[in-house]
This record gives sequence, C-alpha cells and structure tokens, in this order.
Amino acid sequence: MKNTLIYLLITIIPLFGKGLQHDDDNFIIRDHFHYSIKGIEKLEFKIDYKMGELILKPNSNNPHEFDGFAEYTPHYFDSPIVDYTVFGKTGFIEIRTNAIDHDHEFSFNWGHDHFHNKSEYKLPLSVPIELELEFSLGKTEIDLSGLQIQSLDIECGMGKTTLNIKSQNSIVCKEINIEAGMGEFEGIGLSHLRAKVVNIKVGFGSADIDFSGIINHDMDIEVEVGLGSIELILPDNVNISARIHDHFLSSVDVDNLIKKGNKYVTKDWDYNRPTIKLDMSVGLGSIDLKISH
Repeated sequence: MKNTLIYLLITIIPLFGKGLQHDDDNFIIRDHFHYSIKGIEKLEFKIDYKMGELILKPNSNNPHEFDGFAEYTPHYFDSPIVDYTVFGKTGFIEIRTNAIDHDHEFSFNWGHDHFHNKSEYKLPLSVPIELELEFSLGKTEIDLSGLQIQSLDIECGMGKTTLNIKSQNSIVCKEINIEAGMGEFEGIGLSHLRAKVVNIKVGFGSADIDFSGIINHDMDIEVEVGLGSIELILPDNVNISARIHDHFLSSVDVDNLIKKGNKYVTKDWDYNRPTIKLDMSVGLGSIDLKISH
C-alpha cells in the first residue's frame, strides 16, 4: 500500500532578503513532506542525494511520523522524489534528488543563491530502521540519537559528512558500512549503535571515527585505506587485537598496544572483557589507531 504524500508548496522567496525578481534563478521553493509510520515492524530508509546540504535527525516530537522539507532553486534543482510504500509489515521510504542538466558550467558555491539545495528529514523513533545513504557532493549532518538503527550503510563522495549518536541504541545494529571517497567523514559516538560488524573504506579522503565509550559485546572491524587517512578511536574497556597490513610507503601509528607476532594487542588482556578484532590494510595512506582513556 502506498500512502499519499502530503506535498505543500509553502512559499517562493528570494535568498538573503532580496526583493522580488522576475528571474527565477533567484527564487527558493520549499516543499514539505509527511508520512504517518504506523502498522509496520521495520522501516527501510534509502536516500540518494546528489548534491547540496542534507540533515537527518530523529523526530523526537512525533515518534510515529516521518517529516521533512526541501528548499531549492528550481532553475538548477528538481524537487526531491519522496516515496513511501508498505509490503507486509515492512515500510520503505526512498528519497532521490537530482540537479537539472545545464549546458553551461555548474558552480559548487553553496553560499550563492543560484545553487541553494537543502533538505532536512526527521526519522521516526517507533520502529527499527535499516538506513542506507549515498551522498555525492556537499555537506550532510546525521544525528541518529534515539533511533532504532538495525543496520547503517553510508557512502559519501566529496564534501563533508558528520555522524553523531548521543544515546544508546535500544536494539543491536547488525552491521555498519562506511565508505569515504574523496571527502571528509566524521563519526562520533558510534559505540552507542552496539554494532557487531563494522566495515570502513577510505579512498582519497579522510575519516575520523570515534568508538570510545562502553562496549559490552564482541566486535569485528575491517578497515581499508587507499591514499587517504583514518583516525580510529577505540575504548579502553575491551580487549583489542589488531592485524595491520601495510608497506614501507604507509604511515601507521598505534597507541597503547603492544606488538605480539603479527598483531597489536591490549597490554592487560582480560578474558572476562569483550574483544574487538581489527583487520586493517593501508596503501599509500595513513592509519592512526588510538585508545581512549
């Protein structure tokens, strides 16, 4: 069953307080979206966001609802396609956005009124969510605090992506996949997701990923770095066993672990504590592995 999309054209306004102009290059359209998320047991949420600014956050005031808006200059951007369908007890939300093709050169100056493209979506707290995000160019801010994240898949190209989780996930996250292409990725509070399996790939970009905090379960983390860099922070309340594949052109810095054979391990290994197993490989890039205190 496909629910009806509440699509409301609120206003057409000029940016930065400019007066009314006849050239529609200078106008912003604001579309609103709303779905009631009830009667399902799981939500699969997929976003393909080409360029611009994107904000994802919990819908704390309306935990059974999905709300959002998109602001864009219609000369350069289409309204995003936001679809909600239900099959059995699973709901599917898919969001797609595209720039309009132009023969002349496109500018990536997001501060310029011609190229305004910003979306903000609030996700429901009432159901487990499998979240998949593909982000190409621009800036995205993701706050998953309070959401029930069952799996997380983030692929970011250029620009900056920030992920923040401030509270404990009420369910176990089966898997986290993060791929940073040529941009910058920052992840804070990822220990709150309670993930069992984590895969991280860094191409030409950089990633700062913080798993510090309390971890009460075993975890497998696989990291691949090409020409980019990663700083990975792990907690000190677990055992750590890290296998690192590098060569003489790589840069590897390991904090507060001891070398034992072909692995780096926790100094005070305690079999009563959870264990994080790391398998890390790096080409011409760098790995900085730190232990929080």
